[in-house]
Amino acid sequence: MWRMIAAWSLALLVSSEALAQLQKFYTVKSGDDYEKVVFTLRATSGSCYIKPSSNENPIDIYGNPDFEEINPSFKSYTNKHGINYVDLNLEDYQQGGLTKTISFNMFESRKEDTNFWKIYFNDDKVYDLNLNYGIGNAHLNLSGIPIDRFKVNTGSADVVINYEMEGMNPIEMDTFSVKVDLGSFTAYNLTKSRASHIFANIGFGNALLDFSEKTTRKCNVEASVAAGKLVVYIPRDQVPTIIHLNESPLCSTRLPKDFRELEDNVFVNSAYTAHAENLTTFNIDVGMGNVVFRNKD
Repeated sequence: MWRMIAAWSLALLVSSEALAQLQKFYTVKSGDDYEKVVFTLRATSGSCYIKPSSNENPIDIYGNPDFEEINPSFKSYTNKHGINYVDLNLEDYQQGGLTKTISFNMFESRKEDTNFWKIYFNDDKVYDLNLNYGIGNAHLNLSGIPIDRFKVNTGSADVVINYEMEGMNPIEMDTFSVKVDLGSFTAYNLTKSRASHIFANIGFGNALLDFSEKTTRKCNVEASVAAGKLVVYIPRDQVPTIIHLNESPLCSTRLPKDFRELEDNVFVNSAYTAHAENLTTFNIDVGMGNVVFRNKD
């Protein structure tokens, strides 16, 4: 019993020390001279968290970088069209960009990464997010953040996105785009993004797209899978859905039992009607990879 209490106390102490190391590095002040923020992040390693905030600043950034490996840089400027461009660069000194970092991670030994960043967005502005991760991990809670466009490149990182139950995007999103090279990408409750167009490009990694919640609006999803795996959750309660498959002899695909083949390589569920207001359309191009559509457990 005493060992368990001691272990718990030690874990709490370590956690407190880790939180104490976080320092505020950058802030974007609110202003009437801009309505949109175009935020670009380049991180070759480390752990990155994005969360909604009730603070008055559109962006607050905290971190505890290892200055022997990384030299963080930050730029922010507003143009005459009312757009604030924000660039956060967390690239390593030695690895020379995302591509080299991926190779370094695969073939060389590397000490455990300690770089840790937290980025907070409030709901006062509209955001375009362009996120680039090399190695490490990223956890993104996009609940309630007004996002017009979203783009993420995982490199060989593991990226998880989630929308909480009451955290729907306050505005309609134009485009949600993801590129997975060697890493993994998971998007829970993706219907809450309110994205009209979703693009997924999977190389050798894995991706999970969760559309298990019912929707009342149209959505077009285009995905290509080279040699990786794509899993798509669709609602148990019928939402009109059509799937166009462009398959190769080397790939593997699987659909729920209630789908029927409407024409060659075109599949629909029992709720499908061509002009449904909430029609979800998938266009999937598969090479040597694996694509699975199924209901969420």
